[in-house]
Amino acid sequence: MVSDFWRTIPFEEQLEQQGVSAAADLDEICALWPADDDPDKLLRHILRERRRVAKRPLEGLGTAENIYPDRGVPSETGAQ
Repeated sequence: MVSDFWRTIPFEEQLEQQGVSAAADLDEICALWPADDDPDKLLRHILRERRRVAKRPLEGLGTAENIYPDRGVPSETGAQ
């Protein structure tokens, strides 16, 4: 018998088991974000790091841009 650990659980069942529900009030979520943090600055940092990692050589394979040339790496403006 397979243990429950390896059992695939539908997403909806996982939500129910964990007591997760949709956010009722976005202002409540926004209140959790520190006022001095700039979400645009965070997004720019994430995109910059993705580009940096994509340009790093992958052990003997070249860069991610060379391996997946059709995927591209998003720019800070969202253009590819």
